[in-house]
Amino acid sequence: MTKYFRFIYLTALVPVLLAGCTGEATRHLPEGAVYLTEPTTYSPHAGVICDEPGEGLADACFDRYGISLGLTGVYLGHAAQDRVMAMIKEAGDSFNSSLFTLSDGVTCDAKRRKCWHGRANPDYGTPAPRHTKALFGS
Repeated sequence: MTKYFRFIYLTALVPVLLAGCTGEATRHLPEGAVYLTEPTTYSPHAGVICDEPGEGLADACFDRYGISLGLTGVYLGHAAQDRVMAMIKEAGDSFNSSLFTLSDGVTCDAKRRKCWHGRANPDYGTPAPRHTKALFGS
């Protein structure tokens, strides 16, 4: 494991460890992260959106290509990464990593490089400019 990866991994774990010590279940975003839809959807840095819906749904992070196992592991931990991998395996060949709907109801299409509210065709949905900018920079 490289020093850089260990630093990111340990930095991501510190808030989790601290929350465990205080008995609080408060979410601590990485420094510089911005909520897109509080409290579940946020951008830890440009080009990444993480979604933590809770209630038994899969927590995951996404980049401009779609769902990212690597970023999910870094920001949400190995357990979340394992759940996403299981979901991908269960879906099999029908899994489309580039088209996804977040828990706040925003759908993003990595191929079209845009996000919109709702599951409808993006040509008819309401644009989601904050999500689009956070993920694709435009």
